[in-house]
Amino acid sequence: MWLFLVTEIMFLRRLVLRLPDLPLMHFNAFAAASQQLDIRWGAFNTAVLLISSVTVVLAVRAAQDGSRKQLVAYLIVTVLLGLTFLV
Repeated sequence: MWLFLVTEIMFLRRLVLRLPDLPLMHFNAFAAASQQLDIRWGAFNTAVLLISSVTVVLAVRAAQDGSRKQLVAYLIVTVLLGLTFLV
């Protein structure tokens, strides 16, 4: 487990430190890709992720309260939102 955590830290550290350089190193690719982005889809995906985070929190709360029906309902909504994001 410790080996896994160390390798993940090494990978993410390199990725985060390298990320600001990528647009400068590959300016033309980033410029071309930015022309294909649609702000509506980005906003929709952001909303889906935020709402799914809320439904997970509500599921945890329902589990703490012992409300099994609400727990299952929130988890189903979370899974559906996750699938929506993937599509």
